[in-house]
Parts: sequence; C-alpha cells; structure tokens
Amino acid sequence: MRRGFLSKMILALLGFFIIQLPVAGLSLASASETDVDSNSIVVVAGNGPNAGKQIADGKGSTSFSFILQGKSECQGDSAEGNYRIQSFIVPQTVDPKTLRFESTKPAGEGNWALYDVNTRPYVQDLTSVAVAPDKPGRIDSIPQLSFAVFPPGTLAPGLYKMGIACSLMNDATRIWETTIEISEDTSDSPANIRWTVIGGVTAESESSPVVLLVLGVVAVALAGLISYKFLDKKRAKSGINN
Repeated sequence: MRRGFLSKMILALLGFFIIQLPVAGLSLASASETDVDSNSIVVVAGNGPNAGKQIADGKGSTSFSFILQGKSECQGDSAEGNYRIQSFIVPQTVDPKTLRFESTKPAGEGNWALYDVNTRPYVQDLTSVAVAPDKPGRIDSIPQLSFAVFPPGTLAPGLYKMGIACSLMNDATRIWETTIEISEDTSDSPANIRWTVIGGVTAESESSPVVLLVLGVVAVALAGLISYKFLDKKRAKSGINN
C-alpha cells in the first residue's frame, strides 16, 4: 500500500509540473506582449569581414549597425498608419521613450540623430507596407551608421543612450536602445572619439529561466518515478526468487 501511495504522489507531482509548462509559457508571453515600449539592441559591424557580427566598441570612423531584439516592427506602417523609423543618441539622463522627433533629430539640447555613412541623418524613414490594415510595419534593415559626421567636442565624454525608435506623429512609440560610453581619442579622425557598449546583449533570450526551472523539476520527478519503478520491480523479483 505504501509503494502504491508513493507512486501516486510522484505521478501527481509530475502531472502538476507538466501542466505548469504551458501556463508558465502563457504568462511569459503575456508579459512580453505588454512590454512593447522598450527593447534591447545589439551593435554590429557595418562593413568589412565582420559585417553583421556583434562589436563592443569602435571609433568615430567605425561603421556600425544594429540588430533589433524582440519584434523588429512598428505598431503600424508608414503607408496607412503614419508610423516612422527614427534613430537617436541622447545623454543617459534622457528617457528615449519621451523623445519627440523633428525633421533632422530628436528635439532637445544635446539630443542627436545617428548619421549613416553618407552623412545623412537616419530619421523619418519608412516601414515596409503592412500585410493588412492596422497590422505592424516591419523595419526591414538598418543602414550603416557612424559618428564621423560629428565635429570634435560635439559628443562630450560621458554615457549616452543610442538606438532606434518607432514614432507616430513624431512621438516615440517603441524603442530599441543600448548604453554606450564615449571618450576622447585624438587618434580618431574626424570626430576624435572612441565609444564602448556598456552592458550590451548578445542575442534575444530564447529560453526563460522559469521554463528551464519547470523542465528541470519535471526531469527530476520523472527520473525519480523511473528509479522507484525499477526498484519496486527488483524487490518483487527478489521476493519471488526467495
């Protein structure tokens, strides 16, 4: 009777945690769906043999681009929804979610757009056309960018937030950002700066710690059940032989 009770307890425990798997996944998905205003961004090389690969630093002359984490899309498209793609580099004290974008840069003293390698500000760009009305507009690509356009001293040494934004009627609606530290580097031309990514990410997480914990508990419970059954059968066989 004791063996049967233990077996039922292990099965009940195993069943409970298996049920929790989709529940945990649903909860995480719901949290992800609601957290759409701010996302992380990965800085990658813009050209050369390492183009598209993550980089941690560079000079003013370094060409770079971004990989957007999460959904690489605006809440609507440019054709029907009037959404636009913007870029920014602002002092760390500025919340990018509060930015309002002008024709060439975000409004505010010390706020700047990022410039592509052809010295054009990357602002007011268009999304792809949505597959249906009221559907998202994808951000298909980010151009090669650099800080070469900034005269020495424009970006003073310090911490900055930089990244990409979606905007509607020039107000930010979705942000992809990272933090960089800028320092003076007289060997760089013409901006005389060096930048370093602070606390960057390598890729979007595919497995939640909660899900991994549940999977681990399920594996332990399953292993326990198998071991118990094996020992139970071994005892029964030993009793028959005796």
